[in-house]
Amino acid sequence: MKKQINFGIGFVTGRSNVCKIINNYYKDMLSQARKYDKKISLTIFILYDTEYQHTPKEEFYNIDKKVFEKIKIKYITPECIKREIKHLVEKNNFDEKDLNLFFRAWTC
Repeated sequence: MKKQINFGIGFVTGRSNVCKIINNYYKDMLSQARKYDKKISLTIFILYDTEYQHTPKEEFYNIDKKVFEKIKIKYITPECIKREIKHLVEKNNFDEKDLNLFFRAWTC
């Protein structure tokens, strides 16, 4: 059995056109993965900022259904970041001020 390679591409954005880019280029991403003699699992991570251009969060979810059929899409929302900060403070005794500085815009 061929070994699987897990491959991820991350988009950190405040612009809703990220969905157009993914919708238009997902076939190219998949064709690049087919060049290898191993099974490739592709995940796209979308970390979005609604404050950057005051884009409604719904705009970041305009990924075509056909893309979801071929590629895993994982969203990292501002709420996810806030939960992670809370978890790091509670479980690992990190300083919340330091984490807010580290994560910056995601903690407003």
